[in-house]
Amino acid sequence: MKIKNKKLTLSPEAVQNISNLGISLAQAGRLDEAIIKFREIIKINPKDFLTRNNMGNAVLEKGEISLAISNYKKALAIKPDYDEAFVNMSTALMRAGRRQESIASLEKAIKIRPDNTEAIRGLSILKKYQKGDPQINEMLNLINRKGLLSLQKMHLSFAIGKAYEDIGMYGESFSFYLEGNRLRKLELNYNIQTDRSYFRKTKSRWSEFDGLGSELKNINSKKSKQPIFIIGMPRSGTTIVEQLLSNHPNICGAGELTFLNKAIVTANLNDTQVNAKKIESVRVDYMKAISGLKYSEKYIVDKMPQNFLYIGYIVNAFPEAKIIMLERDARATCWSNFKHYFAKKSLGYSYDLMDISEYYKLYVDLMNFWNNKYPGYIYKLNYERFVENVEQESQKLFEYLGVGWDRKFLELDKNTRLVSTASALQVRKNIYKGSSDDWKRYAFFLNSMTDSLKEF
Repeated sequence: MKIKNKKLTLSPEAVQNISNLGISLAQAGRLDEAIIKFREIIKINPKDFLTRNNMGNAVLEKGEISLAISNYKKALAIKPDYDEAFVNMSTALMRAGRRQESIASLEKAIKIRPDNTEAIRGLSILKKYQKGDPQINEMLNLINRKGLLSLQKMHLSFAIGKAYEDIGMYGESFSFYLEGNRLRKLELNYNIQTDRSYFRKTKSRWSEFDGLGSELKNINSKKSKQPIFIIGMPRSGTTIVEQLLSNHPNICGAGELTFLNKAIVTANLNDTQVNAKKIESVRVDYMKAISGLKYSEKYIVDKMPQNFLYIGYIVNAFPEAKIIMLERDARATCWSNFKHYFAKKSLGYSYDLMDISEYYKLYVDLMNFWNNKYPGYIYKLNYERFVENVEQESQKLFEYLGVGWDRKFLELDKNTRLVSTASALQVRKNIYKGSSDDWKRYAFFLNSMTDSLKEF
């Protein structure tokens, strides 16, 4: 360590070590600690564009979208041809509802590096292809290029599948979706047996648990903010319902929070028996995490779909909470999962038609278990019935929550909140019917999946 002009300087190796630690902390979900490390580097070297980009990613994960965009812009001011920063900024812009700017950011990334397949896949989500679009041939030429990495082929396969879907060539579309999913499953090395085991252990753990009774004495639910958990399979309509709820002046839509999972991991509850002390620990950690969010509303919506795994914790640690379970046509849900690329690595079942159908059965079985163990705790909202009778169903939903209803809450396009999920594009539009029929265009190719789901 040297002192130079009264400013701290470190060797390049030391700076790299701090950077690596920051990246590792961010990957582990310890975002505040990661941000501290990134700030250390920026203080030493304000021109470090890589760290500016990493800082942008970390604050974006926290939901601080404007700050993320600012960091990406600073990275690009230092290195204007940094295509990765353009891709990341596109994600932040889309979450802020700035669709055209998001598209422009991806186009800049592709112009800098034409084989940036992540940018190409991102652009395919945001645009509607027409027959004769030259980008389709460009993607086809690129995917056949020698030396292309499997990861690049995967991104391109999802993009080409989307393009062919847009122009009505469903056979070709399905072939590319199939290949993209095959490559993604290989990358993740997913095996359905892992989830089978986890679901089985979850039921076993909570079957033996009779409740906390009066043991949990430190909960004072009247003085705390009230969580609303929206759960269900991914792509089942959770984001649209959250957007509807967040139109209410007393409800904050916080997006897909990872706080509950982290609190459970911290309490080591996935490996030990449930008890009052650990349940209280989950509550304390979770409430501390949401108190760090910038919101003044009485209610906060946590719409992490996978929280359906943790109903036992929610019921016991948050007695004041409301739980909304989205039910959607099984075929529509599973198909929507299959054709979608998830950045998260925890949804490995999504990349194989039989894995998806098997996982869906595990999900239904676990939800039946929860409903039997905790009858009356979970409000079931059928997606198809909701979009067909949105006014009537939304009134019943707000009544369940115990808050007032107004017809203006149905105007999702006027909601200016930032959306941090894959459904960011859809929820900028008002609620529409028929989306659960999209799978029928591919019905010829989905016999194995639909046969497996006949009972649902």
